[in-house]
Amino acid sequence: MLVVFRKPTGNERMQRRFMKTDKIEKLYDYIDLEASNGNKVGFEIAAGQTSNEIKYELVTPPTP
Repeated sequence: MLVVFRKPTGNERMQRRFMKTDKIEKLYDYIDLEASNGNKVGFEIAAGQTSNEIKYELVTPPTP
């Protein structure tokens, strides 16, 4: 299953394939890993804050 993550800027996206049997923690782990690897996922990190302390939530778009 292909999952597309829209970055906070709204105009950039990341995508990754997950298995249908994967738990939601895998999605969060993917975002956390991307942020900790120095990849710009679009979250601002304040001085003294680590990537593990970034607050975010995953949401699904409303269905028509």
